[in-house]
Amino acid sequence: MLPLQNTNSRASYLDTRPALRILSSLLALLLLGALVGKVVAKGGVPLALAMVAGPPALYYVICCFRQPKLGLISSFYFGFFLGGVSRWSPVAVPFGLTVDGLLTISLLGILFTGRKADTARLHNPMTYAVLMWLIYTILQLVNPESRSAEAWFYSVRGFSFYWLQVLIVGVVTISRLADLNRIIRIWSGCSFVLAIWSFEQQYIGLVGADKVWLETFGYTTHLLQGQLRSFSFVSDAGQFGAVMAHITVFTLIRGLNEPKWSRKIGLFILAMVYFWGFAVSGSRGPVLVLGMGFSVYLLLKGNVPLLVAGGLLLLGAYGLLKFTRVGQSNYQIQRMRSSLDPNDPSLQVRLNNQRTFKIIMQNKPFGVGLGMTATGAKYGVTGALTELGIDSWYVRIWLETGVVGLVIYLIPVLLMIVIAFINIRRLKDPRLRSTMEALLCGYVGIVGASYGNQLLGQFPTNLVVYLTMVLLLVAPVLDKEATAAAAQPTVR
Repeated sequence: MLPLQNTNSRASYLDTRPALRILSSLLALLLLGALVGKVVAKGGVPLALAMVAGPPALYYVICCFRQPKLGLISSFYFGFFLGGVSRWSPVAVPFGLTVDGLLTISLLGILFTGRKADTARLHNPMTYAVLMWLIYTILQLVNPESRSAEAWFYSVRGFSFYWLQVLIVGVVTISRLADLNRIIRIWSGCSFVLAIWSFEQQYIGLVGADKVWLETFGYTTHLLQGQLRSFSFVSDAGQFGAVMAHITVFTLIRGLNEPKWSRKIGLFILAMVYFWGFAVSGSRGPVLVLGMGFSVYLLLKGNVPLLVAGGLLLLGAYGLLKFTRVGQSNYQIQRMRSSLDPNDPSLQVRLNNQRTFKIIMQNKPFGVGLGMTATGAKYGVTGALTELGIDSWYVRIWLETGVVGLVIYLIPVLLMIVIAFINIRRLKDPRLRSTMEALLCGYVGIVGASYGNQLLGQFPTNLVVYLTMVLLLVAPVLDKEATAAAAQPTVR
């Protein structure tokens, strides 16, 4: 009988374990709730959220370290919505530092986990040219004209740190056609979301934080003659217009090169959506993105009849805007037409400012220091340069780093165009070649349009352009995979 009693006793003990687990879980939840309540009482909701989000964030950081490509792609995603997130956030948080963190963790991952075969691709002229620019911007910290280390820190990130970080991580980790396709899908998809939200702003109405921002800050530049300049999720309408013009050039050129009519029509429809996103932004500077982008495309094709026909088409569009009043009743066309008017009041203000800048910059070959112009006002910097508007990215480079810095900066910018032309000419796969042509055309368009706006210094255009450089640099590596796949016999 004893064994039987022992068995019953053991069975009875086992039956109590689920109840004990439930009780212990409830007790743990109560203790956690009490802890969170105490944290909220002492440190507020942000601290409590940090406690809850901390473990998943730490796990994600570890993943980015082990797989640097994940951090690069995540920062690319985030760049598209940074402006909107900042507006809609209930608390003031420097969300831009998230991009810094992702890229830095990815860069550290490259240093510790990168393979020699992959890191060998970093030995190219572009890497050394951008590194030279980074060193120059770091030395700007000791510029005698500089008056704020904080302003330097927040400026150097957009001037050079993002550029070199994206270049290193991208060149090392992007080596497959799947990577290229993923980046294009992210770029196209995020741009489509931005376009749809801009239509909501334009034709339905602003809501929430967008409305508050327009009424408190943006009305002087984004509500002209009673017409809204849509800005979507990015920082402002000028940046949004550039994003839309850039993706329009890329998508339309891909459509022109696409042999399948079903895909060609789909790409053309997408291009029209993006183009209208550019139109509702009311931005004039990005017109250069379209003009220069398609001009480069005609040169790349090297087809004389196409070059003549395309040139006539571009000249016709220019003449229609410049010398006629066709479509003047449409506000978007008005804005595009005003970009070609040499007497436009906005243009005259820019030219007058640049005359003042020339006087200030006499005997300052190394500039006045990073962050010492208009952006420096929020860091306590005062002076004429913080009060005058600086619309041109290159003018800002010139003012803050001097003529020496402008030359050093333009070396990698222009070198990239030369390298891209050489690489494209050597590509064997026609589909890859057409994609790289579209990327180069968009790149040249943004480079040209940055003379009128600070496009290359803002999200998401800077990340798109830096990744474009990466793709153009690794194009020969991608071409090997494409030609190898094309050489394999088709299985029937």
